[in-house]
Amino acid sequence: GQYKWKAATIWGKASTRGGALNCFVRATALEVPFVAAMPLLDYKTGSALSGFIFACGWWLLIDGAAYHSSQGYGAVQWYAYIPAVFLSVLVVLLNLVSLDDLSGEYSLFGDGKQAKVKVYLFVCFALGFGALAGAISVMAIKYSDAWAGWTIIMQALLVFFSGVLLLWSRKRGEDDDDYSVI
Repeated sequence: GQYKWKAATIWGKASTRGGALNCFVRATALEVPFVAAMPLLDYKTGSALSGFIFACGWWLLIDGAAYHSSQGYGAVQWYAYIPAVFLSVLVVLLNLVSLDDLSGEYSLFGDGKQAKVKVYLFVCFALGFGALAGAISVMAIKYSDAWAGWTIIMQALLVFFSGVLLLWSRKRGEDDDDYSVI
């Protein structure tokens, strides 16, 4: 139909100090026409929108905790805030690298940054999805019938989305004002 499967094979050698290690990586990507044609967000617009979404997520969590205690259910337990704090720190960690660093030499053990950035982003996204699963489990176990449980999940989704939006909307291809750490 309207989607095309594009299979690309990347063959590269990664060397260690003790010998050579051949890395064979096969990447399969789905080419979606409307995603490729979608323009990038402007840096200022994307960062402002990301900050607004981040603030809305925290506002929802605070509102849910305040409403929960005002209805006589008591305070929201301390462990309900762990996914929120973890995802907030993860937004900063996720944006320490630039997506520009994904182009270049592919070598996990050499001087190339591409594979290191891919591993770093994979770990960040895995930790983010783990925090989302933690928010869902807190809601399902403790707050399944309360507004506070839904705000825990919505806050986690909004904060994670704001971090991904900020990463995606940052300037690409320009050397000035780039704040990539790695």
